[in-house]
Amino acid sequence: MSQAFADLYWRSDDGLKLYARDYQAAGTARLPVICIPGLTRNSADFDELAQSICAGGRRVLALDLRGRGRSERDPKPQRYKPTTYAADVLALMREQQIPRALFIGTSLGVLVTMTVASRHSAVVAAAVLNDAGPEVGKAALERIRGYAGKPVTPMTREEAVSYAQRVGGVAFPNYGPADWQSMATRMLRERADGLFEPDYDPKVVRTASPLLLSLTRPLLWMAFKRLARNR
Repeated sequence: MSQAFADLYWRSDDGLKLYARDYQAAGTARLPVICIPGLTRNSADFDELAQSICAGGRRVLALDLRGRGRSERDPKPQRYKPTTYAADVLALMREQQIPRALFIGTSLGVLVTMTVASRHSAVVAAAVLNDAGPEVGKAALERIRGYAGKPVTPMTREEAVSYAQRVGGVAFPNYGPADWQSMATRMLRERADGLFEPDYDPKVVRTASPLLLSLTRPLLWMAFKRLARNR
């Protein structure tokens, strides 16, 4: 069975090779949709949603932010931050000649969307902000930092499913066994030896501290208000 998307690569302004899933809707002039995932997640999270939107006549680009999935890891971890990610999104839009798009951001993807809007508000035609905003809950950040970036021994498939349930159980209390199996395949990478490991650079967590976000809260509110004003 063929995949529902094409592989798309582009270069960041600082030279990294980045990746997106390109769900192409033929024969439409409707604005495309850009999907941006959370801190340790990747483009696979949007697969079902992207296919549904694409069936409705819109092109969908689901991104692997730098350091995640099939995008290259950054040799300078200090660049793992929303301003850099926003520049990467804008580079993609220029390369694909997309002057304006709809945005769907989850968690970190929300902060990236707001940062894009703060830099070039005209490119964001509308935005869906999921699981984050200008106020980022400290408890949620602490929960994420409890597992994100921590060393993980390569896992069997069964262990990978248990890991997915352990780190995601609070957020998805109604998930069943099939849901956890699906999440494990999205958030983890299968190695050549058949074992699974996290599909991101552990260093992406360094710039996601509660202190840093508290210091940038005024800037996040400014970006959020600008996003709202320009809709």
